[in-house]
Amino acid sequence: MNISSQHTAPGQMAGYLFQPERALFWLINSQRGAVVGIETNDDVVKFAKNNKEHSIYEQDKHSISSNIPFGDHSKDLWNTLHIWLKEIKKQEVDINYAQFHLVTNKVLSDCLAKRIGTSNTEHEVLACIKEIRTKKDSVPKGVLKIVTSVLEYDDEELGALIKRVVLTDGLATSHGEELKEKMSDILHLPTDIPFNEIYYSLLGWIHTTVITLWREGKPAWISRRAFDKQYWNVISRFQDKTFKETSKSLLPISDIERKAQLHKMFVRQLYLLSLNEDNELLINSIDDFLRCNTERTRLSMEGDITKEDFEIFEESLVERWKLIYERYNFKYSRSRNEDEKKYRGEEYGGDIL
Repeated sequence: MNISSQHTAPGQMAGYLFQPERALFWLINSQRGAVVGIETNDDVVKFAKNNKEHSIYEQDKHSISSNIPFGDHSKDLWNTLHIWLKEIKKQEVDINYAQFHLVTNKVLSDCLAKRIGTSNTEHEVLACIKEIRTKKDSVPKGVLKIVTSVLEYDDEELGALIKRVVLTDGLATSHGEELKEKMSDILHLPTDIPFNEIYYSLLGWIHTTVITLWREGKPAWISRRAFDKQYWNVISRFQDKTFKETSKSLLPISDIERKAQLHKMFVRQLYLLSLNEDNELLINSIDDFLRCNTERTRLSMEGDITKEDFEIFEESLVERWKLIYERYNFKYSRSRNEDEKKYRGEEYGGDIL
């Protein structure tokens, strides 16, 4: 026996899991102060703060069968239009600050839903209205009552809705790997952070939050603020990773580069130790200085270390050498012997001379 042919549970479960996937997408795409709901005012809803962006009312239809959602004669399409028109009529939705989304994982062919969701010009909108009014005679009896209710709205009301409908099907990154990639691009995550782990952690958090709210008898609203906190908690697991320094052998230094550093302060300090330009210690010091600059630039460009990180490190070095200077300056404060001073410089670095 083919279990899938006897039960509708897999398809229904896929549809339920589709909504958190879409909710995560809208949380990532929302501004501060926004909230996103699952099974509240619609399948997925995004409400903005102070109407600074459009609120989103989304109907999600996921299918794992050959059935194509939002067909011309389907209850999916007509019931969705009726719900939206009714909410607008009751002024429970401000149509001036709203977008209405038809979303499915399936690829829609040439159909009424596709024309409604892609109508941009006045001519296209009027054509959709005309087509809607011709469907009454061809829909099944089970859908006829809903179609009749939709046709009770005048052309102005139908046109106002159609202008604000957006269709997102399987060709428009509505789900799966392509939607994940789109979310990753929006978040601007560096390539060395595993987005799959970030994605599934956030999706699991949404599932847990929604089921917890429902069990407590509360609507499933998730704020952008709560999402941000969870997102950065997840990101922090990967931000503390150690970075790899480039091997010295992979950072060769030329004679021209060395000679260009001979006027630097740290080189002049080494001259005080009676080192000449051919001294191995002086050459190695210059090479280390150049390699350090190269690595500093690389790490900064890759985003592993920030400018503030370097500043904190340099401040720590200064404080360390101040302590060394004070300690040994006190120890040798009575000495005026030049050889003694030279020894101190060689042992503890030219920084304390």
